[in-house]
Amino acid sequence: MLEQYFLRPTTVDRIRSKWLAPQIEHYVEWMHTQKYAGGNITRRIALLCHFADFARTNGVTDLASASSLVEKFGDPQRTSVPLLTTTCDQRLTKTRIRTGLGRVLAPRHPILKNGGGSGR
Repeated sequence: MLEQYFLRPTTVDRIRSKWLAPQIEHYVEWMHTQKYAGGNITRRIALLCHFADFARTNGVTDLASASSLVEKFGDPQRTSVPLLTTTCDQRLTKTRIRTGLGRVLAPRHPILKNGGGSGR
C-alpha cells in the first residue's frame, strides 16, 4: 500500500525500516479505506516517521512508552521537526499531532486491531 503513495522505493524502504512501520502501514491502509486524499496520507506518514525517529532518540521503541512522548514531540521548543517550526498557530499544530499520533498509538484504534471503522 505504501507504494501507492510513495513512488521512490528508497522512501518506502526508509518508512519500513522505522520501528513504528507495522502501525504506519496499517494506518495507511485504514486512511485509504476511509478515502483520505493522497496528500493528507503522505503528510501524516511523514509526521509519524519524524515521531518514530524522535521516540528512538529518546530511547523509546514500543507503543506503550511512546504515548508519553506525544506532548514533548508537539512542543516546537523541544524538537527540531521541520513540520513544527512554521509560523502556524502552535495550538492547532499540537492538536493535529496529538490526534494523528493518538490514532496510531491508542490501542483502541482500529488500525492496531487490524480492523475497520471510521475515525473521521
